[in-house]
Amino acid sequence: MKDFGDLFNKSIGELEELKTRYRDAMDEEDSRLVDELIQLQYRHMREWRDFTLRFHCNKLDVITKDIEFTREDIDEAINYASAFYGILAPKLLEDADVVAQIVINDEPHECELSYNWELMKRAGILTKDALLLCFIHEMGHEYLYGHRFMLFQNEVWLHELAIDMVVGAFAARHNKTIGHYKLAVSGLRPTPTHPDGKLREDSLLYGFEMAMELPREKALTVEYVLECFPGFVYSRLLKLVEDWRGVKEKDLDFYCTHAPEPRVLTPDDISYMSTLDRVLKPINQSENENH
Repeated sequence: MKDFGDLFNKSIGELEELKTRYRDAMDEEDSRLVDELIQLQYRHMREWRDFTLRFHCNKLDVITKDIEFTREDIDEAINYASAFYGILAPKLLEDADVVAQIVINDEPHECELSYNWELMKRAGILTKDALLLCFIHEMGHEYLYGHRFMLFQNEVWLHELAIDMVVGAFAARHNKTIGHYKLAVSGLRPTPTHPDGKLREDSLLYGFEMAMELPREKALTVEYVLECFPGFVYSRLLKLVEDWRGVKEKDLDFYCTHAPEPRVLTPDDISYMSTLDRVLKPINQSENENH
């Protein structure tokens, strides 16, 4: 082969110009290689275009078709999620009155994951990627069972946001598109058990972009993602405080009758609380000045 430089790092335009300029100088093997490289780059461009379309899909430009999942598809997604977290697969039920939920017991083999296929379809869980990410989220609750972040007074909200961040990171590392999952969570309003959908979308994208920037040779673990979670919480703390105040005012009866159980503080908890106090102090001072 003649020396045409590093063909593998040339753009499509450079390759086509090279073929035109040196057409007579190229033998059959050189010409075939350049043609294959051009077609390879075009294929990569199409794959990236399809990926970005699915990644950014919303109510106006969802590119998909409804599919009926088989039990084998669901079992495969459950096993995939179990392997990712390194935990036992839960017992699977089909009697949920919500999209999906996991019931956790102290014994791992007694956990139950229930889902409602009709509600899944209405929420936009219409692809295998979305189905897998939905189960990655639900089994994240099993993984975080008993964990306290101590970053904000509603631990349930923190669990939801942390797991959405894990979902985003998982999708980026495993080449799963997040458009339909993002659509399913982004429009939800805050409740005593779930934060605002915009916050959940932010956490999902935070995890996705963080994993995309992580070198491929570096292993992506749940622990690594969770180490980055406090930074996300602190950057959205004002939004969390405002939303939680609004939820408490709208649903005071629920808040009063579902107070968290008391627990014994550990030195680690006290360290977290000290950090949180330093962050909240300016917020409290500002509120006092306004009153």
